[in-house]
Amino acid sequence: MSPQLDGAKDAPLLQRLKGGLREFEADLLWAYHGFGRNEVSHLRLGFYKGERFTEEPTRRDARPILAALEETGLDVAAAMR
Repeated sequence: MSPQLDGAKDAPLLQRLKGGLREFEADLLWAYHGFGRNEVSHLRLGFYKGERFTEEPTRRDARPILAALEETGLDVAAAMR
C-alpha cells in the first residue's frame, strides 16, 4: 500500500473492505445480543461515504429505511456506530 495522509479518502476497493469489516463487527455485536443475520440489515445509505465531512441525510437515505420497516412490519429501527 502506498503511504496516505490521515483523513485522506480511501480507494473504492479499500472503502468496500472497510465497510464489510464494520458490518461484520456489527453482526458480531447483534449476534451477542441474540439477533441472527436474517434479522439485521446493512443498508449502506448514501450519506455515509467515508469522507471527513459527510453530507446530511436526505429523503434518498430515508427511503431504504422506510422500505425495510414496511417489508418487516416493524415500527422501530436501531442504528449502531
